[in-house]
Amino acid sequence: CDNLGSDARQLFDLSKTSSIGDDGLLLQRIDRLWLGYTTDRLVARIGRQAISWGNGMVYNTLDLFNPFAPDAIDTEYRRGDDMLYFQGLFEDGSDLQALAIPRRDVASGDLESRDSAVAAKMHWLKGQMELDLLAARNYGDTVLGAGYTTELGENVVNTNISVTDTGNDTVFSAVVNYNFSAVIRERNLSGFIEFFYNGFGLSGRQNSIQDVINDQPLYSRLLRGELFTTGRYYLAGSILLEMTPLLLLNPVLFINLGDGSGLLQFIGSYNLAQNLDLLAVFNLPAGPDGSEFGGLFTNAADDRLLTPPNTLFARLAWYF
Repeated sequence: CDNLGSDARQLFDLSKTSSIGDDGLLLQRIDRLWLGYTTDRLVARIGRQAISWGNGMVYNTLDLFNPFAPDAIDTEYRRGDDMLYFQGLFEDGSDLQALAIPRRDVASGDLESRDSAVAAKMHWLKGQMELDLLAARNYGDTVLGAGYTTELGENVVNTNISVTDTGNDTVFSAVVNYNFSAVIRERNLSGFIEFFYNGFGLSGRQNSIQDVINDQPLYSRLLRGELFTTGRYYLAGSILLEMTPLLLLNPVLFINLGDGSGLLQFIGSYNLAQNLDLLAVFNLPAGPDGSEFGGLFTNAADDRLLTPPNTLFARLAWYF
């Protein structure tokens, strides 16, 4: 229910469900409501707001709070959390951020420390390099992380790693990506290639829904919207091609290296007029039976698979 916009875990209930049907949901929600104080060196805010950490392109081990799914299409707006947020700014461009997110137990409605979060991240700038160090306590887990950004030639390399102490195990995850840009036949081109290791993921080339449910650390993160992948090793790549100043084409490929399945996402955007954009996307998953994108086994009598759908998405956006 978190992913549908429920405020069951939030400190304040700013949502209202008007109707629920077999094929529809009508929900009203206030997603930004905060008070803030800002100086040249300090930012302080309390209320519903959003935070984005880490520098993964599609996978992100340091983005702990309402991260986007790797194949998310509309990433212009991120859901907010009720939080207390501080940022201290330094003369060299470095900064220190800290936050606290109180959360409620979904069943009882009571505020619970084991469901809440506190976190801090230090961001250093040093010449052409950037370094992040993160420490957090989130849903009872202790998370330590680091990020590093540097130039390689005329391009950029980002690396993020995290170590999570769940109380029963210590889990390592990592992301590294290489970002490039070029001009080919007078057309601008940019892209990236990214490798992701998900320490919470399942191993093996064939898995079932029951395998996911039985792995509680993985399953709980999928339910909370912290993770969106069930495997361990992933490769993603993307190219953004400027066909004309108004038309952009962007194919993206996601590959689960462990089970040989993948997802092709093709994105096209066209600027129809000033402040009026058309976005169209289709997703094509493929893979063998028992794989993430080919379909996980459901243990049904008819050998039915839980398969990601082929999807077509279109959005017309007017900015004012």
